[in-house]
Amino acid sequence: MKYRWPLSDYWFLLPIFAALLAFTVITGGTIIWPGYTDWLMGGDPAQYWIGWQFFRYTPLFQWPLGANPDYGMSLGSSIVYTDSIPLLAFFFKPFNKILPDTFQYFGLWILVCFTLQSYFAWRLLSLFTHDKWLPFIGSIFFILAPACLFRLISHFSLFAQWILIAGLYFYFRKHFSIRNWIILLVMTTLIHPYLLAMLLIIWAADLTQRLWLKQTSINITLGYVFVCSISLIIVSWAAGYFTVGNSIGTVGFGVYRLNLLSIVNPDDMWEKWSILLPSQNNNTGDYEGFNYLGLGMILLGLFAIYKLLKIGYIKLSIRIIPIFVISIIFILYALSNHIVFANYELFLYKIPSIFLPITNAFRCSGRFFWPVYYVIYISIFYVLFSHFSRNTAIVLCIVMLCIQIVDSLVVWRMFRNRFVHVPAWVSPMSSPAWNDIANKYKKIIIVFPSNKPYNWIPLSQFAASHHMAINTGYFARIDSIKEQEAKNQIFNAFENKQLTTNAIYIFNDDKFWNYASSQITPSDFSGVLDGFYIIAPNLHSVKNAHSKLF
Repeated sequence: MKYRWPLSDYWFLLPIFAALLAFTVITGGTIIWPGYTDWLMGGDPAQYWIGWQFFRYTPLFQWPLGANPDYGMSLGSSIVYTDSIPLLAFFFKPFNKILPDTFQYFGLWILVCFTLQSYFAWRLLSLFTHDKWLPFIGSIFFILAPACLFRLISHFSLFAQWILIAGLYFYFRKHFSIRNWIILLVMTTLIHPYLLAMLLIIWAADLTQRLWLKQTSINITLGYVFVCSISLIIVSWAAGYFTVGNSIGTVGFGVYRLNLLSIVNPDDMWEKWSILLPSQNNNTGDYEGFNYLGLGMILLGLFAIYKLLKIGYIKLSIRIIPIFVISIIFILYALSNHIVFANYELFLYKIPSIFLPITNAFRCSGRFFWPVYYVIYISIFYVLFSHFSRNTAIVLCIVMLCIQIVDSLVVWRMFRNRFVHVPAWVSPMSSPAWNDIANKYKKIIIVFPSNKPYNWIPLSQFAASHHMAINTGYFARIDSIKEQEAKNQIFNAFENKQLTTNAIYIFNDDKFWNYASSQITPSDFSGVLDGFYIIAPNLHSVKNAHSKLF
């Protein structure tokens, strides 16, 4: 008599439980607390958190909906370009009045990503076997995939690699659903453009195979493309993708690439991922192409290759062709035009000018290996499920999972320390005079505005917490034309002695501060406060009250 597990209708709970356990072990779990923000106050995470702090107080009904005008002011800011996960920013913004002043959703986001990574991996692997335990064990490898966990270092929106697994699940499932695809594509638009670009290519491959299999017609497919395109354009416009004009492109393609050794190289610029495998030194920018499979997966792959060589043939269906073609495209783009093996550049070729808008917009080409990364995972498990006995496959997966876990413990400890053992963040703007400044002025103008100046965190955090506008910050992209115009306006304001009276000027250019101090009127004040060089128009009350502090 075949044993029936008492909870056989609730197998989906197992991968969810595994995800919750992994989240707790790797992160410590404290980051889910909405009031805990110290872990965010540095580097890229500060960008996400401060972007949300400004956005939550923008009008609920504005256009574009994702506009963030007080953060960056004339630089053309939106919630998209602070990587603040617009999907959750839009969700929580209507509840702003009942949310506490200190509220972050990034810990919740990481938990959700752990869960969805596990769930969709389980659904995907379940397509290739009728067994219940094998997909569950396999899904744990997806939860612990180094290429995904690596993004916990700072790129939380890119931790949503469950999107790619969901796309591959839609591809391999028997029936096509345009509704599911549109929902996933729209959600991805509100998460990160890199993931959207990868997902669109997977979607195109799915449409191709459905045409091949005669599950749809050309006319219906064109209708799908039209509806989806219109939907994504509207959502992108509303989110604020077009607020930076023509400045969406930037340099870096060929630097942030995939190294030919990436899948077996456990090294990265923060912590060695494996305690057993030797590492190769990274080139500048190779961290964006970090795609180490994990020691357990590498060993499983070797078993799968051995089995295929022993059988002597590979049985492929027509459905594999589109996914194979786009995998080649992903690999070629990920490698970029600088083909590198370890520390050696094998060769370089020139990018045709027609492709420059794409390569400039998506400069971190190494990321585009992620879909191939998960195709490799799927392929290994498919061979295990179909060419090994059930018991052998289960034993192999469990043993290799243990190896994968033990081999990664050091880097997990690093993550836990980064999230849990974080010193309390203290702003250098400690003088009581700053409170009077916040009461008197509505804007902070940095002279001169730029993307990510050295003191952007305390100044932006101060502005956000006092509901002031600021003309700088940290953004994924800025409008370079508007940046130059803003610099010219500030220079002319001092030249013509026409300062904005409701703004305090803070200088990162000492030479210009000396010049500007000689241009101010008797009613203005020039001084140094907590190391910040300032000029404050009409600062009579604050100057008299705190003259000793300046």
